[in-house]
Amino acid sequence: MSNAEILKATFDVRKAVAPERVSEGSEGLPWFGRDGAGIKMDWRQALAMEGRVFCFNLGNVTTSVAGKAADVDQPQVAIRVPTGLDIAMIPLEAHIYCEDTVSTATELIVACASIDMGAGTSTAGVAQNMKAGAGGSKVKIQYTYSGNGTAAVWGTNYWELQRSGALYDVAEDSMLEPELHYKPLVSPVLVPPSTFYLFYGGAGSSTGYLSVIWAEVPLSSVIQ
Repeated sequence: MSNAEILKATFDVRKAVAPERVSEGSEGLPWFGRDGAGIKMDWRQALAMEGRVFCFNLGNVTTSVAGKAADVDQPQVAIRVPTGLDIAMIPLEAHIYCEDTVSTATELIVACASIDMGAGTSTAGVAQNMKAGAGGSKVKIQYTYSGNGTAAVWGTNYWELQRSGALYDVAEDSMLEPELHYKPLVSPVLVPPSTFYLFYGGAGSSTGYLSVIWAEVPLSSVIQ
């Protein structure tokens, strides 16, 4: 076969707008758009197009939510993956922003644990699918705890992923508005039972907003 003939060789492709999910280990066709352009999609966007990426916000538009000093028994938000779920949670991104902060030190923390901390005394939250109109999330969301959940233990089943903060300037009677943006290069894979935590606040008063984005994938795809 000549070089010209090799260059003219054709192969099967799949032309489509949406991705096609097949079972683990199955053969598949290269994906091209309907205009013939090859598609190489970031894995996060591919999961979003399957309806497997979700978002939760605390605070909205101009209404912030009061923070509190970091307490592993009572986080600002807990995303729980209880025993019995058939999915694993993969945190993708979180953003925390504090305002109206009057505290000797304000801390913003993202962490996780290999236990389900439970609901304690808290409010249940509702996640939004990043693919509008797609199905609901399977994890449990709790926020503004006022009664303890099950405590994780540092060095045993709890690990911190990122921290930020700011100190109050007594002389100037002012504080920077602390902010944390968590977008991991390597995400934890939280299988049941586990919890993803978000904290903000300090010893004094503070208010803020947060948003968190995660993926939910079949448990069978991460556990052999």
